[in-house]
Amino acid sequence: MRKTTFVNALSSFPTLFCLAALITSPLPCCSQTTVGAAPINPKDLMIQAANMNGLAGSDVKPWHLRATFTLFDGNGNVIDHGTYEEFWASPTKFKSTFAGLAFNQTNYGSNKGTLRSGTHELPSELVADLRREFVNPLPELRSMEYLPFELLQREAGAARLSCVSLRGFNLPAYLFGTSWCLDSDKPVLQISISTQESIQVIHSKFLNFQDRVIAGDLQFVRDGKAILTSHLESAEPLPAINDADFNPSANATLLPRRVAISSGVTTGFLLKHDRPAYPRGATESGTVVLRILIDESGRVIDVHFAGGPLVFKDSALEAASKWKYKPYLINGEPVQVDTTANLVFSR
Repeated sequence: MRKTTFVNALSSFPTLFCLAALITSPLPCCSQTTVGAAPINPKDLMIQAANMNGLAGSDVKPWHLRATFTLFDGNGNVIDHGTYEEFWASPTKFKSTFAGLAFNQTNYGSNKGTLRSGTHELPSELVADLRREFVNPLPELRSMEYLPFELLQREAGAARLSCVSLRGFNLPAYLFGTSWCLDSDKPVLQISISTQESIQVIHSKFLNFQDRVIAGDLQFVRDGKAILTSHLESAEPLPAINDADFNPSANATLLPRRVAISSGVTTGFLLKHDRPAYPRGATESGTVVLRILIDESGRVIDVHFAGGPLVFKDSALEAASKWKYKPYLINGEPVQVDTTANLVFSR
């Protein structure tokens, strides 16, 4: 039987669109502010939020979620729709399935890592991001102590939000340029922001589940337009665990292990570091931030522009794509590395 309780949403989507556009600008650092009547600092607020939002806590019992989604192009036309469904018993025992019009992918948790069957890559990373926003929308508690949070109060109509951002270059790649806006009276997540991808994810129609809060509806927005919407169809506990339900299919293969590491650590692993050429005709100075994926051999297999003056973008991407790193080992085994790199351009 479905066991969920709805919590009133705090703002309408149109109001939040306006706020989301505002908070992509840099947030000045505030060491302490207030939530309700109690003073609180950004780190304490994020810890409270992590203990309230999503289903990633150590106290969470086995669960089953099912959601539908719709993808849109820049003109608002539907380009795909489908479902996300997951049975979860522990971090090493889960089964999640993403199904669209032309793809079907299932991931299995195991003691050896994640195995995958069906379509190897999803047609859009946004679909995979659904799981994060429903289940694990905030940084892990164990990483909170080391992250540089900044906080600013924002208003959107009658709503007051506490917006927390991460600032600084020496961050894990997956967290670079991210912010979270919480209800100022209770740290329920309202908006997740990625300045790397220029996307805001708006949470609404919240549900109480296992003494936590999860979004009933998600809306991914870019340039004021919805590019993906998702609705949580059901959230229910798993009273009994049948191991057979989590066994990988015969054609499932083990995915490469990947870790997120700060640029300060990976810099020490650089073996070949071609310097970017200063663009012809440029007159300014600045720092470009890149997001880099390194394979098990230390080769750069993917690189994306994450921020900085656009005049330096092409030069930075060309240089970084040729870099070579020493393999990063965990327990003696090489793993893929997701990181950032900062390239300084000056006359």
